[in-house]
Amino acid sequence: VTSLYYLPDQSEENNGIIANYELYAGTEENAVTTLLAKGEFSNVEHNPIRQEIHFAPQTARYLLLKSTKTLHEKDGKIGLAELGVIEP
Repeated sequence: VTSLYYLPDQSEENNGIIANYELYAGTEENAVTTLLAKGEFSNVEHNPIRQEIHFAPQTARYLLLKSTKTLHEKDGKIGLAELGVIEP
């Protein structure tokens, strides 16, 4: 895996948009601890288009996308339209 993409909620309310994130990988379900990337999705509040996170090639069975800052959060939940991985 070399990248992950995230498409924020596309509804009018834009519930739970991820603004800042950390992305982790692991080969065991209870050990997803290798930090692959962290950062922000710039201007995602006003331009909620597909966002991509690129990182060095990684072999992983599990990925964890953690929101460290969320916009328009309701009940601690994030909203997303699509989430996927991109392989080389």
